[in-house]
Amino acid sequence: MKNILVVEDSPESYRLIEASVGQLGRLEWVKTCSSALSALAKINFDLVILDGSLPDGDGIQLCSMMQTQENWAVIPVVILTARNATVDKIMAFSVGADDFVTKPFEMLELRARVESKLRKRERATQELDVIRCGPLELNKTTQRAYKTEGGEKQEIDLSSLEFKLLLYFATNPDVVLSRDRILDSVWGEGRYVDARAVDTHV
Repeated sequence: MKNILVVEDSPESYRLIEASVGQLGRLEWVKTCSSALSALAKINFDLVILDGSLPDGDGIQLCSMMQTQENWAVIPVVILTARNATVDKIMAFSVGADDFVTKPFEMLELRARVESKLRKRERATQELDVIRCGPLELNKTTQRAYKTEGGEKQEIDLSSLEFKLLLYFATNPDVVLSRDRILDSVWGEGRYVDARAVDTHV
């Protein structure tokens, strides 16, 4: 389930947003910049719909603040505002907004824009979970390994420990690794195995 933060002080506008994108994920509704910052600190959001004008600040300034935090900067932001001047759009995009929708908005259009941003974020997240090393492709989420040979990708049958070992090697290319370092990183520091276990699994 996707988490979508809606920062909007108008109940009427929120009801329209909810009707438009409510089926795309779980909506968290807040009405102020300060409440939005609190929500961002507690919940990992997949997208933020942000009103341009809020009771305690400017939505575009809040978007700018989000870019200063590593965890927040990667969250897609859709600015939703009654301001439609070109300068407002330029300012929003310059501080990191991913889209700009003016009020009144078409519900189907907003849904399509939000769906597009969620798909892009999901693809980007999946890319971060994939490590490529030569012909090898390792998916950290599924713990599956693949090898591409002759243009054909085939899955490699590995145990969980073998996958962790291969992943460790793939993320430390061109590094000389001692047995103890490998054991600490893959088996864990509280291990109860012989150092030669590395030789066996390699």
